[in-house]
Amino acid sequence: MAAKVGDIEFDRRQIIGWGPNGTVVLRGRLNGAQQPVAVKRYLTKQLKWNASEFELYRKEDHHNILRLYDVTSDQSGFT
Repeated sequence: MAAKVGDIEFDRRQIIGWGPNGTVVLRGRLNGAQQPVAVKRYLTKQLKWNASEFELYRKEDHHNILRLYDVTSDQSGFT
C-alpha cells in the first residue's frame, strides 16, 4: 500500500522497525530519489513531546546521527 505525504513516498507494509509509544519506522524515498530513507511515523498527539527531538535532528550534520529531512502530517493522525 503505497502512500505519499509531502515529498515522502513510503509503503506501510515495509516496516523496518518500531519505537516507543506506537512509533513505526518504514522504508521510504524522499522526492523519488533512489536512495532509501527511514520514515518514522508518530501519532500526532505525541508531537509536543517530540518537538525537541525533531529540532535536534534537523540541526545535526554528523555521520553517526540520522539526518532529519522533513516533518509532515497526514489525515490519518500520523506525522
